[in-house]
Amino acid sequence: NRTVTYNGSTTPPTNAGAYTVVVTINDINYQGTKTDTLTVVPQTLTITTQCPSKTYGDEDFTIPVNTVSNGAISYASNNGTSIIVNGKIRIINFGTLDVTITQAAAGNYSAASVICSSITVSPKPLTVTGITANDKVQDASSLATLNTAKATLQGIIKKPNGNGILDDVTLDVTSASGTFSDANVGEGKTVTITNLTISGADVALGKYTVVQPTTTAAIKASSANGTITMTSATV
Repeated sequence: NRTVTYNGSTTPPTNAGAYTVVVTINDINYQGTKTDTLTVVPQTLTITTQCPSKTYGDEDFTIPVNTVSNGAISYASNNGTSIIVNGKIRIINFGTLDVTITQAAAGNYSAASVICSSITVSPKPLTVTGITANDKVQDASSLATLNTAKATLQGIIKKPNGNGILDDVTLDVTSASGTFSDANVGEGKTVTITNLTISGADVALGKYTVVQPTTTAAIKASSANGTITMTSATV
């Protein structure tokens, strides 16, 4: 006749940890107890994730994982494209991003980690506002005349180090040109603007691209002066 208890309970342990095991033996030849320690080790945990694609300038973010544990999630980055701020990932450069995701040991589960490698960080596209095109009289050409004095870049972000200074980006309209959709007469015709460029230290690092905008203008019918001669006409 043998009785086994685990920290005073006859129910075998279901949680990880160390347990005192007391075995009581009762038979005709010997009566006594034996005490030992039973260690229940945590279950090995495997976590998985879906690695995202990001754009320079995106807000700080986390990467969800598939897991059965409630252990705390932490991140580590090692290639200079991001830093960890208040438990979230902050993109600080253009390129590829490597992030190690770790879930701490908790309850019956051990710690585990998974790596998101070569996450693509795309350049941030900047838009241009303030450029207009002049109406013109039909001249068999689709060339448009642009007004670029109020051209402004939209979307430049503040440097990720938090000092409030905008990234170094400058718009150049020197070579800008405009083209009507065709040379025919019409109101509200689309004018495509090309050859806008950007420069600056952060452009050189590949952080930005510029989107060539469009605007609208009209091509008017040309007027004519002359004399119409009608011989022997009946009106």
